[in-house]
Amino acid sequence: MGFDRHWHRSDRKRVWFGKIMDFSLPLPAFIRKYFVIAKLTGHEKVLIVLALITNGTVSVKVDSTEVKKKWARTALKSQYSSTYVSRAVERGWLVPSSGNAYEVTKVGMDYLLEIQELGDSIIATQFKSELQLFETGQTHSFDKYLRKILMTAGAQVRIADSYVDGTIFDNLLDQIPKKVRVQLMFGKAYGSFEQRATRFSTEYPKFAHKQNLRFHDRLLIVDSVAYILGPSLKDAADKSPASVVRLNSRDSQLLIQFFDKIWKAA
Repeated sequence: MGFDRHWHRSDRKRVWFGKIMDFSLPLPAFIRKYFVIAKLTGHEKVLIVLALITNGTVSVKVDSTEVKKKWARTALKSQYSSTYVSRAVERGWLVPSSGNAYEVTKVGMDYLLEIQELGDSIIATQFKSELQLFETGQTHSFDKYLRKILMTAGAQVRIADSYVDGTIFDNLLDQIPKKVRVQLMFGKAYGSFEQRATRFSTEYPKFAHKQNLRFHDRLLIVDSVAYILGPSLKDAADKSPASVVRLNSRDSQLLIQFFDKIWKAA
């Protein structure tokens, strides 16, 4: 499943699913019109500021000093912090450019337009969780579906699985771009998993894995989009049906925070 995003430029406005965001507004007015400041995280605020500087255009270089100048503490209810930028980069909303500059990505702009309070009715109808179902024996279709998702990763991939073995590297993980940070948390490992993990990390230096015997959920997070997985990745849809649920943006952010907290404690 997927949704077509229809964009066009009209003065300094952007249209998305028929909704307009006016990027010509001053920051305080922009916040008041489209967001509830109490609901915004620091990295969401950074994304808003950069989007205003670029007039809602992706892939435009913005120096971090411009962000600091544009940052209005009164409107944003917090002081500027470089950690906000780092978190926005981790989620794939921004990408570093030359020097201390950053660019807003399409993922970031899509997310910003998604969370605007003006668009809640759109989110309710267009961004409900998506369900993918696989019949028993559709192992190839399951792997193909996840490989396609992993190939799109721009900044970070997070995976949690109850049971893993060495097949995860050939079936799925080698589809992730090598520049992307990969965090794999698992309950139990079988076969040659540890040896394969060591060899994999020599070619994928941003790969890290941790064992957590107390965590049994199965999930996948690619940049800022989260998925709940029914089966373990190593034998999904082999002997029983399998399901994958893609979460909406709000729930994805909650799952990212959930994963990061458990990863840090593991």
